[in-house]
Amino acid sequence: MSRNTTRSKWLASSVAALLLLLAAGPTAYAFLERVGPVNNAPSVGGYPAWYQDSTGLALEFCDPKNQAEVDGGWCLLLPGDPPAVPEVFPGQYFDEHFWFAADASLSPANGGRALLVLAVEAAFAADVAPGGQITFSRIRVRLDPVPVTGNYRFIHTPTGRTCSPGCKAAGSSSLTTWGSIALRAGPLTAR
Repeated sequence: MSRNTTRSKWLASSVAALLLLLAAGPTAYAFLERVGPVNNAPSVGGYPAWYQDSTGLALEFCDPKNQAEVDGGWCLLLPGDPPAVPEVFPGQYFDEHFWFAADASLSPANGGRALLVLAVEAAFAADVAPGGQITFSRIRVRLDPVPVTGNYRFIHTPTGRTCSPGCKAAGSSSLTTWGSIALRAGPLTAR
């Protein structure tokens, strides 16, 4: 086989691989774009009925209708013991609800663990009471142990770069950074 034939095959293979990578599609990216009307039903407690992202995916407020839904894990609710199902705001109501919650972890090659926590959450500024409703998006990243001493920066959306005083890992055994992005504060009104 000639040298030109080998180069041509290598070039053709490289171009084909590059085209396959490009055809795989863009990186998934979405941000919260719309919010539904406030739902004053006793089981929802004056929170928005839904949030929708830029791809059109809408996530509904999760309010369990019966004990089987709680036992089946249909909703993430905190604290874990339900005050009553169905809930009645404000007396018999969970402290925290979620439109969305996800955790992901991996084991880096150097050992240890990396953790990512994402959520769109409903909670209260203080006690469970009318007017105390808050909603926010949570981003939490943890790396334990850090592989080397140095400066660390986490790049994500929608807030861009996160670096808190904990981002400098000088002799620390772990690194945690978090952010909470207020979606709506104070009394909620429909938009």
